[in-house]
Amino acid sequence: TGPTGSFPATLVMVKDYFGVSKPKYGEPNVFEEKDTTRFMFGYNANGETYFVQTWEMTQSNNEKSALSKLLSGMKGSPVLWTDEYDYVDEVGTVCQVTVSSKVSKKGKTYNYVASVAPLLDELVDKAPKLEEVEIPEQDSVENGVDPVS
Repeated sequence: TGPTGSFPATLVMVKDYFGVSKPKYGEPNVFEEKDTTRFMFGYNANGETYFVQTWEMTQSNNEKSALSKLLSGMKGSPVLWTDEYDYVDEVGTVCQVTVSSKVSKKGKTYNYVASVAPLLDELVDKAPKLEEVEIPEQDSVENGVDPVS
C-alpha cells in the first residue's frame, strides 16, 4: 500500500466488466445485471511508483453517475458524451489524484481514489510516464490495487 495524500498521477488502465450482478438502486434485495468499470492510476512517491484504483462504477453517461463525475473531475469540465467518445481513450491522461485509505471488513488496509482534479501544468512532469509504467497483475491484492468493498 502506497502513501496517502494528493499526487500528480497518470491514468494507466481502464478495466471494464460486463454483466455484473448488482443490487438495484433503492431495492437492495433485487439484483440486475450492469456493465461496470474501474480506473487504475499510477503515482510517484518516495522514489517509487504506486497504483490505486477507483471503486467499481456503472458504465453510465448520466451526468450524475460516478463515472461522469470522475471523468469531469479529471478533465476539469463536463464530459461531452458523443458516439465517438470512449472513456478508455483517457488512458495516459495526467491529473491530480487524492489517495485515501480504508480498512476492509476483514481488517486489510487498502488505498482508494478519494477524488481527482486537473493538474497544474508545471506539475505534469511529476506524474509517471505511461510508457514507463509496469502495471501489476490485475488481481494482486498484495499490490494494494484491488479494494474490497
